[in-house]
Amino acid sequence: MRSGVPDVEAALERPGRYQTVSENLRVKGVLVGDGDAARRYVICHNPLEAALTKTRRDHTIERFTTALADLKSL
Repeated sequence: MRSGVPDVEAALERPGRYQTVSENLRVKGVLVGDGDAARRYVICHNPLEAALTKTRRDHTIERFTTALADLKSL
């Protein structure tokens, strides 16, 4: 969904309360647009997967930072 499409970006940024479906799944519904042209999006969030993704991302940044520092010292 993170393709840069304005409606998708608006849906992801829209505030709202998530409803917990299970331990690893929260969902919320949002409407983007007005009247009959409004589109409904269902946003799903998996907190366990989000934490895992953040750990991987942090590890990758750490590796790149170390590699850049090594290159600067050459």
